[in-house]
Amino acid sequence: MRRIFLFCLVIVLLVGFSSIGYSQEKKAPLAKWPTSKYFEKYTPPITVTAVRRLWVGVTEADMKNNLWNKYYREKLGINLEYKWAVIGEQYDQKINLMLASGELPDMMAVNLRQLYQLAEAGLIQDLKPAWDTYASPDTKLSATADGTAPFDMVTIDGKLYGIPSITPVTETGHVLFVREDWRKKLGLPEPKTMNDLLKIIEAFTKDDPDGDGKNDTFGLIISRDLYTNGFDITSFCNGYHAYPNAWIKKGTEIVYGSIQPEMKKALTQLQKLYKDGVLDREFVVKDENKASESVIKEQAGVFFGVQWAHWIGGAGVDLWLKNPQSKWKVYPIPSIDNRPAKPIVYNRTNEFFVVRKGFEHPEALIKMLNLINLMGHGPQPLSYDEWEKLWNDWGYAFIRPETIHNNIKRWMNTFKAIETNDPKVIQTIYKNYLNASQYEGAKKFFEFGGPDGDKWRLDPNVKQADREWAKTWWGFTLSGRVFQILESQKKKGLLMYDQIGAFVSPTMIEKLATLEKLETETFTRIITGDAPIEEFDKFVEQWNKLGGDQITKELNEWHKKTFKK
Repeated sequence: MRRIFLFCLVIVLLVGFSSIGYSQEKKAPLAKWPTSKYFEKYTPPITVTAVRRLWVGVTEADMKNNLWNKYYREKLGINLEYKWAVIGEQYDQKINLMLASGELPDMMAVNLRQLYQLAEAGLIQDLKPAWDTYASPDTKLSATADGTAPFDMVTIDGKLYGIPSITPVTETGHVLFVREDWRKKLGLPEPKTMNDLLKIIEAFTKDDPDGDGKNDTFGLIISRDLYTNGFDITSFCNGYHAYPNAWIKKGTEIVYGSIQPEMKKALTQLQKLYKDGVLDREFVVKDENKASESVIKEQAGVFFGVQWAHWIGGAGVDLWLKNPQSKWKVYPIPSIDNRPAKPIVYNRTNEFFVVRKGFEHPEALIKMLNLINLMGHGPQPLSYDEWEKLWNDWGYAFIRPETIHNNIKRWMNTFKAIETNDPKVIQTIYKNYLNASQYEGAKKFFEFGGPDGDKWRLDPNVKQADREWAKTWWGFTLSGRVFQILESQKKKGLLMYDQIGAFVSPTMIEKLATLEKLETETFTRIITGDAPIEEFDKFVEQWNKLGGDQITKELNEWHKKTFKK
């Protein structure tokens, strides 16, 4: 929940801050309200019952009275009524009780296991006819941009039993973050290879990159959790073509990356880095937030992470303002050999919206999805002020896949417009408030402050409030650069796709926690030198015996059945 909150906070900040300086006409809508079947209003109105998971600070009353419910009523003729709304794990517990009783609302979000149970019991209906007929072209395009896997997972005997709430796969990819002013000061080459990176890590430890004459820096930051959104070992291992904590295809079979031979090579190198003192010696007691403190304390200059890793603990963005000389640059993960490194990306789609068997209007769910896609992707049929109020409350929408933000495409559009000095790319071709406001904010940041926004933090005449605004935009634009890297790698076929998705088997429920603990403890002991590298072979044998072998079998059987086409 903490990670979800941080991610949502970054998105909300982007909407709020990006509106600063937005100069387009705010009264005239960018488009007329669509009248096609995708948005056709029910006359007379229909009532749809539902249930909802809440997040901290939101009440059941908030879910009943919000702008999205108002627009559902006024624009679509849908009266959305929540039977109940609860926080966190309580939601899954109540859903399981409903499954046992068979008393379901018209629509609800469930996990994959619950969906299979509902489908087997004949309690939910096939949504394929509704999807095929009523999903708008934009909705279909955004839902399948990364392929059809989320839909394949919930298609049984040709029937589509749920609408996936899609999380873009590319957004889960990691890159390398490097303290660029240190690299240039020490005359080091860009990290185009793993050997380049290893030299940077060593120099950041031994060659006094901060120039204070003290032995108080180290190269690479990781955390005790090993596999996180930032300060992880996953990406480092990817550089050795190893894929820990991921299920990958090898030939025709799916295998667990953490037990493959490549992992042993990566662990050997991590053990050496720890022994040489160029890896944070205290990582075993630091979670990712604690590890991020090394950034703002200027103790380290290399870490891996997702597009918002520099926001973790606020360290990256706070250092940008604290030390105006500091500069960071993002790079693709370097490879140990002539084969390009492929960052692992994950299918994080684990929520599926289902419709009760017998409900007359399953297409109502699709129309609500069309509506939020329209508000995110444009052209929006509202004045800017109307849209901004609605969009700032996007979390209250009933179905709200992460694809509604169109993050990667927006940043590609924004950089293109800035680099070509052609705002028409944004204002005329795309006609999207979200993209236009982002372009305005990024343009203002670059025009005054240059590529790294230096003038915002160096000019004594800049007010503190504007410095804070610029700090946030520095963080946003760095995230945009991460998207550029990942989008380029995607086009070149240089992403490795995790194969497990939302699948959960009975053996996983029973054994996975034990296996994960065994893996973390063993790998940590190997890295710190408390166990020899030969311990890896014993780990592989033990992992298989404790249930890993059975999970692998179950996953392969499910995969072949689910994705047989």
